[in-house]
Amino acid sequence: MAQYFVRYSDSAQWLQDDLKRGYSFRAYQFDVSPEALCEEYGYDVEDDGTLFDIQQHSNGQYGFALPGLCGYGPFESVEEAEEESKNGSYGAYSVCGIYEGRSATLDDDNNELFRPTTLVKVIG
Repeated sequence: MAQYFVRYSDSAQWLQDDLKRGYSFRAYQFDVSPEALCEEYGYDVEDDGTLFDIQQHSNGQYGFALPGLCGYGPFESVEEAEEESKNGSYGAYSVCGIYEGRSATLDDDNNELFRPTTLVKVIG
């Protein structure tokens, strides 16, 4: 059975970019290089052996990639996801995307992550 997820963003193009990328960045913390990123947030990879999935964002900076996109769901239908988007808060964002995909996991802050397959609808 299909699952649907709601994600808010700054533009319809960014929703498409999110679909192509397939993952979010932890707390959207960025820096100019992987080394600078680790140093900025207090990680010493050489000393503690911790491995991070560090990826380059379209803004040219580097961040800690999560194993999916942040969003709300899962919902059983597009209509259910759209109804939920009406009750949600766009906050600083101007558009809402409804994606088809599958649940991935929870991030460190217990937020839902999902793996998108299709951007079904853009609202706003």
